[in-house]
Amino acid sequence: MIIEKTNVNFIMCMEKIKNYIFYVSFLVVCVCAQTTRIDMSSQIDEDEITIKERELEERRQSIELMKIEAEMDAEARALQDSIRLKQYYGYDFFQTVDDSHNDDERYENLPIPKGYVVGPGDNIEILLWGQTQLQVTYPVNRDGRIFVPEIGPINVSGKTLDELRPFLRDQFVKIYSTINSRTDRTYLDVTLGALESINLQVVGEVGSPGIHTIHPFSTITTALTQAGGLDTTGSLRSIRVIRDDKLHAEIDLYDLMMKGDQSSEFRLRESDLILVPIRLTKLTISGEVYRPGIYEMKPGETIQQLIEYAGGLKSTASSIVELQRITPFNDRMNDDDIIDIDYLNYKAINSKEIADGDIIKIHRIMPVNKEVVINGQIKRPGVYAFHDSLSLKRLLELSGGINDPDFIRSVNLSKIDITRRDPDSDYSEVISFSLEEFLDGTIKPFYMENHDQVTIYPNLKYLPARTVKISGEILLPGVYPILGDFETINSIVERAGGFTSRAFKEGTELIRDEQRLVIEEMSNTMKDGDIITVPEKSDVVNVTGAIYNPGLISFKKGRTVSQYIRLSGGMTPDGNKNDLIVIYADGRVVPKRAYINPKPAPGCTIQVNSRPIQTPVEQLLVFVNGISNTMTQLLTTYIVLSQLGTIFGG
Repeated sequence: MIIEKTNVNFIMCMEKIKNYIFYVSFLVVCVCAQTTRIDMSSQIDEDEITIKERELEERRQSIELMKIEAEMDAEARALQDSIRLKQYYGYDFFQTVDDSHNDDERYENLPIPKGYVVGPGDNIEILLWGQTQLQVTYPVNRDGRIFVPEIGPINVSGKTLDELRPFLRDQFVKIYSTINSRTDRTYLDVTLGALESINLQVVGEVGSPGIHTIHPFSTITTALTQAGGLDTTGSLRSIRVIRDDKLHAEIDLYDLMMKGDQSSEFRLRESDLILVPIRLTKLTISGEVYRPGIYEMKPGETIQQLIEYAGGLKSTASSIVELQRITPFNDRMNDDDIIDIDYLNYKAINSKEIADGDIIKIHRIMPVNKEVVINGQIKRPGVYAFHDSLSLKRLLELSGGINDPDFIRSVNLSKIDITRRDPDSDYSEVISFSLEEFLDGTIKPFYMENHDQVTIYPNLKYLPARTVKISGEILLPGVYPILGDFETINSIVERAGGFTSRAFKEGTELIRDEQRLVIEEMSNTMKDGDIITVPEKSDVVNVTGAIYNPGLISFKKGRTVSQYIRLSGGMTPDGNKNDLIVIYADGRVVPKRAYINPKPAPGCTIQVNSRPIQTPVEQLLVFVNGISNTMTQLLTTYIVLSQLGTIFGG
């Protein structure tokens, strides 16, 4: 009866456990699902905001990029125009006029040009001072006269200011007698009054054709500058000035630009017309001239004159001139005959007339290097100029050291090599002989050839001493020479007086080629440049990494790695107990593993590395794995209890 009651209670208990496991599992699944849904919803909202922000940022960057591209395009076009303009000789001479000032400001401080000729539209200012004082301005009318009421009309046209001053003095004496008295009690001066702008027309191949208002001292170049300069289609050599419906002058600006001839810089007048026609020709010259570019040539001019316009030939110019000429349309057999290339001797080009579209190329002469090279154990190795009488002895003297008794000991006198090119072979010829016999005259003089290469070898027995540096807890620290091929750390320490009483022998460091080496034995062989450092004894252990209180702990024999970690406060949550290493003073690194338990030593470092940072996906996998393990344990418990209930229930 008691057994049956026990079975009933046991079965009821098992049912409760089963229901409890089901309830817990269901609750865990719901919580996970809700958390995931919240996370996903939050993530979706964040993603939408991020996408909109990214779209706005991309749109802003696109607008900024369009602005930058527009600015770059404008700069590129301006640069291309500037480069194109510089290719055409003379067209960059003209600069755009500055329109930020009005005419009155522009003319106010202009000096009167020497030889300025008075003409209609000018204002003549008369100044009297002394016994008689007067300041009056008389305009010059269309007839070139000024009107003085007391005298009448006076013709001043065509006179310069220097000519006008004595002329008007003689006129004003008629009404002011004190001007020309013996004591000169009244003085007279003549100058120009307010300047009046003049209007003229600029037509043809200019940047801004039309009527332009310019200052009265303007010349052809200032007028063309104010008109925006010449287009590259316009002529620099046949500019015409029309005055009173007649050709007043035909100007060739090459005279001004190349020779400084200012005869064309005469004063322009009211209603003048400047005509810039289409350029006469277009010829291109390139290569070995000082001013390559595109030039305008007049009929009858030659290639020689074109070369002179281009600044002349450089010293590296070839004597052969390449001429590319467009074949006249009527002379072409087919379209392939459009370009005719001719090679002319420089002496014959003076008789060769040019044609529109010609392209002249002055080629560069091929340089012929005349040089020899000397390398090796010599004071001044390098490249030396070759000439036909250059001897080996002279080359050795130039490169230095052969006549120096101290330096000659560093040279291997048993051999010298001269490498010489062989035009009949794919390989160079090597000429070898004794340098010592050559220097003492046993071997006859040797003369160099172009491109020879001389090699002087070093005396290996005379090389600088190989050394080792030792420092730290050593009695005689310093730099010691390596005395043999089998010099060891021990032998260097012995020669340095041995270790001090404070020396930590086990922590001795060896630096080779800027890298620290682990010293396995003190009998290791030394090499040139090695550095030995003997530290002072250490009675501490350094604990670092993912621990709460990193620092130095006093060394105590028998303590384990785990004990030193506990003394330092223990690991932080991100510390990885499976990733511990011990770094000994001699440079050895030993990891702590289940089957490896390194023993701490004085001066060692125990390093606790951190766990790698988990991504959200990895964290979720860990969480799911934990739930899975818990469910497995609960189900296992349930199965065991069920089996026990069956047994007891009979």
